[in-house]
Amino acid sequence: MSVELRPLADGDAGWLAELHNRAFADYPVPAVLDASSLAFYMDETDVRPELSFAAHVDGRPASFCLGAIRGRSASIRGEGTVPLLRRRGLGDRALMATLDALGAAGARTVGLEVLDGNQAARRLYERRGFEVRRRLLGHTLRRPPRLGLLDRRKYRLAELDPDQALDRLDRWGWHDAPWQLQPQSLAHLPALAMGDQAVVMAAGVAGGSGSTRWPSTRPPAGPGSAAPPWRR
Repeated sequence: MSVELRPLADGDAGWLAELHNRAFADYPVPAVLDASSLAFYMDETDVRPELSFAAHVDGRPASFCLGAIRGRSASIRGEGTVPLLRRRGLGDRALMATLDALGAAGARTVGLEVLDGNQAARRLYERRGFEVRRRLLGHTLRRPPRLGLLDRRKYRLAELDPDQALDRLDRWGWHDAPWQLQPQSLAHLPALAMGDQAVVMAAGVAGGSGSTRWPSTRPPAGPGSAAPPWRR
């Protein structure tokens, strides 16, 4: 088995999306991306191709690690290996190459998120010096309720400039957010507001014209927050 580590390059989103989908085919959370969705995600989260690596086995991509950097802080924004080639050290090699590149680029801290049940990934990261800092919770609503006419009028949302939305989130206490929910990431999302009471920034939300300003393959994601007086 011949293994070669290569940094990513602009224009790699096509084969990288295919590799991503193969690596996450058995992931407990749906994670299927096309090339445009992956390229947008990398831009949104400040992934730097030259600081990200893929392991190629016998000339074919088999494992990848995405490195993002903002000033002195960095983040691993995705890592995976195709199922048939796991437990051969490929993910570790891609991770270490990415960490080395991030350090050379000026990063002093590197963070990441991992699912509780992904014990193999947790062991890898802990072996390489990562420490658990906090637990993040995610929520899913399978079937949003249909609102009546009066409620639709009451809870009407209007488009809001993303910069204004970010200013509100900051004033309302949106601090120390995970990497993908930091202002640099959220600035890429469309924003809606319910008067001065609440803001939501999310992929897949419809603007005033009813059109969705996002690739259809990208699932809705993003924060919502209510002004302090309206939280109870």
